[in-house]
Amino acid sequence: MNRGPKLVAEDVADAVPRLCDDVTCTEVSAEIIRLRGRDLRRTGLSRFLAWLFRLPRTVEVELDDLGTWVIHHMDGRTMAQLAQDLSTQRKLSRREAEFALTAFVQSLMVRRLVRLDGLTRSSA
Repeated sequence: MNRGPKLVAEDVADAVPRLCDDVTCTEVSAEIIRLRGRDLRRTGLSRFLAWLFRLPRTVEVELDDLGTWVIHHMDGRTMAQLAQDLSTQRKLSRREAEFALTAFVQSLMVRRLVRLDGLTRSSA
């Protein structure tokens, strides 16, 4: 799987994370949500291997309370604002919050569940 370039907190500070258009968000409980993405694009050999190993056709991720908090607060705030709010909420240092948030968003981007609007080409 192509993971793309690694995101760095300083490069994405002004970017705005958003759920991709075709992602559905289901509340499992007050602190847990499930994100379900689009059908995976597979071609040739990868399609055959997916069929052979009975791999799922869609991406589905269940988030814990921290992931749920982040998703609920992706309301137009920049990554820098989210990191600041996260550091206050979880009593983390600013650097810890930036690192955790960036890694979390990167993992959702790899699964095509989240995109970053306003990401410059040099950091994309």
